[in-house]
Amino acid sequence: MNQLRNLTLVLLFTLLPLLPATAASVDAHFHFLSPGDASNQRWATYSSIFRGKVFSDSTLALKELKAAKVDKAVAISAGYFFIEEADAVKENDFTAQEIAKHPESFVGLCGINAGQAWALKEIERCKRLGFFGVKFHLTSAKVSLADKAQYAAFSKLVAKATELKMPVFLHVSYWVPQEVEAGISLSFEHPTGKFVYMHAFGPWYGHIFSLTASYLEDPKLVKNAYVDLSFTATYFNDAPASRKEDLVWTLRKFGIDRVFMGSDFPVSDVRAAFTDVRKYPLTKAELRGVEGANFEAFLRASGAKWGPQM
Repeated sequence: MNQLRNLTLVLLFTLLPLLPATAASVDAHFHFLSPGDASNQRWATYSSIFRGKVFSDSTLALKELKAAKVDKAVAISAGYFFIEEADAVKENDFTAQEIAKHPESFVGLCGINAGQAWALKEIERCKRLGFFGVKFHLTSAKVSLADKAQYAAFSKLVAKATELKMPVFLHVSYWVPQEVEAGISLSFEHPTGKFVYMHAFGPWYGHIFSLTASYLEDPKLVKNAYVDLSFTATYFNDAPASRKEDLVWTLRKFGIDRVFMGSDFPVSDVRAAFTDVRKYPLTKAELRGVEGANFEAFLRASGAKWGPQM
């Protein structure tokens, strides 16, 4: 009996390291905001979405994540929302400092207002601060990719981020098809970059088909595009089953291993967002990937790690 027990223990300790580890869950879309100054109209406007939480730092973030049983998050600086360089610098500094307090739990996106003359310089500075990637919110920056001159100017910012090996997280105007298609074309123009299309284009997730069709039409194209389901998973959580099935079918055609989950906190509650995505007809393996394993693989493929990229 003792020999059998010993043999069992030997096998257990031999095989245990070979078993796949449980993937950490990751909120790939979590907004940070400094305490700020209520007299700053831009800060006051942005802070209104935090619903009385005043601001979001690493302490609040960890509290929200723990309540939702989510392990890690992509901390997004609000720098992209500001027009004045000093305000953007302040926000990006704040988020970088908060990430450094809990490097095991956060990786950060530098917020850049693509419509400002200081944008290129701030991308370079953010790299030195240790940010993993860059977020552009073109709607709030009033940048139109359908305009050739504005597209060319923005493409230079993308080129700089790509040169610095910083993935581009992009929010375009999802209500204008030309803006979405122009945003998608950036991934083909910059094949060595990585692009995460935030919210999976929202209610117009069908635009993902443009990426899928392009990859099928030209197998030589680099599959450097990803999507996050923040907002969208919640938006359709009470939709008919057929609509949910259609969204999942679209994501599978695109590549379910290139799909991340995010809450878009504080627009959505973390726990509610992750509860919503579990209502979709995803397999257990697919759900495990969407909830965290896919982003972990993306981070590794980007040559990055959790915490500041120093």
